[in-house]
Amino acid sequence: MIETRPALPDEEATVYEGDLADEMGLSRESLRDVRIKVLIKDRDWQKKKNRVFLTESAVAWLKKEWGALEAFAASEASGEALAKQDDPVTLTVHCIARNPKILDARKKDGGLVRVQVRDNRNFMQGMEITAKPGGEFPDVYVQEGRCPRWRGRW
Repeated sequence: MIETRPALPDEEATVYEGDLADEMGLSRESLRDVRIKVLIKDRDWQKKKNRVFLTESAVAWLKKEWGALEAFAASEASGEALAKQDDPVTLTVHCIARNPKILDARKKDGGLVRVQVRDNRNFMQGMEITAKPGGEFPDVYVQEGRCPRWRGRW
């Protein structure tokens, strides 16, 4: 975890964030993310006329600590990448539930999951569907695409 910099006496924010990003070779978005997560508003940075200005001590601290901040940002980005691995998977319909919005399906590895669908009346056991994780519970998937128009056929 990155520690925030020690408190210094009040000083005027004079360095424009866009200029600092250009100087450090960064995108404004990455510098903004670090500013929001690590620096403290009104002590380290201020917003003036819709532009963000940093104090000299905050700029010096950012330049000194940038290696640790890059590692911190990379670890968070990898965590977000893992969370975004919601690629659609192919499932096989195992059982049609009495609830018309749900059916049970098997993954390729044999695990059983619930799938939320718009209407389960035209699904049949053995049909393959695509779904992605994203329901309210861990083992609930949401169907991708349309429901079959005829029973057992797409």
